Amino acid sequence: MNLEVPEGGFMLVHGEAGAGKTLLMAMAGLALRPGAGRIQLFGLDPWGVSRQGRARLRRRLGLVFQDLGLIDDMTVAENAALPMRIAGVRPEVLRRDVGELLTWMGLAGKAAARPGDLNHDECQRLAVARAVAGRPEIILADEPVGWMGPEAAARVLRLLLQLNRQGVTLVMASRNPDLVPAPQKLELVRGRPRPEARP
Repeated sequence: MNLEVPEGGFMLVHGEAGAGKTLLMAMAGLALRPGAGRIQLFGLDPWGVSRQGRARLRRRLGLVFQDLGLIDDMTVAENAALPMRIAGVRPEVLRRDVGELLTWMGLAGKAAARPGDLNHDECQRLAVARAVAGRPEIILADEPVGWMGPEAAARVLRLLLQLNRQGVTLVMASRNPDLVPAPQKLELVRGRPRPEARP
């Protein structure tokens, strides 16, 4: 496939289980290196730069993967704050922003808990909170609301769409093609785009 998401754009990647959505998102998020072809992020080949350069590119991404990747021995607040801590945000700003974010996600009362104390819905909300906490330029969200109840899902989708309206590039993967209205849609079928989609 050959596709481009412009700066500030929004693409919804959809298809049945096993269609290749997670693989595509993992390559776009630099978790996997493609065996052929190339990926460009911010006009750069991420696999043609140094490891440090690739780490700098990753810091400009907000990632929500299906396995969530939460750190079990960190609290909910520490997990959410991790991108901000890596970016060197001042402690007082970090505390304020993480507090607001956890409140928005309905997790304010769980700030001192560990991921193992949360249900899957809450873990997914925490993963989204961590992805947006560092004010990324691109958000890659693979089934970001798949386990959430309707109210929590609507709240999270509102947040992601609001960030997109503010200029953040958003790529979301879902089995549901009608999850949210998106100006760009890509349907995958067994690892290939449907011809009529023509991204």
